[in-house]
Amino acid sequence: MIYPGEHVCDIELDEDHEAMVAFATVCGPVEDDQHADACEVPCHVYLDRPLGDRAVRDGHFGHAIPYRNVYAELGAEFERRIDADDAG
Repeated sequence: MIYPGEHVCDIELDEDHEAMVAFATVCGPVEDDQHADACEVPCHVYLDRPLGDRAVRDGHFGHAIPYRNVYAELGAEFERRIDADDAG
């Protein structure tokens, strides 16, 4: 989650057979505007091998990072639209 005016500057990855750990650097303005609504911003990274069942972890705190396959979501949305067009 980032706030208005912030952006992801860099993402570094560390991978092994059990997990993929992401270290993200977020940059933003000096003034603190965290009273605004935070938003979820997807980031694309290239892995050494497919993620499979490996955990995705935050490199700063060790928390699990929710993984979303946006390509699968876009494909499902495309199929729904095609089906709706065919039905209507």
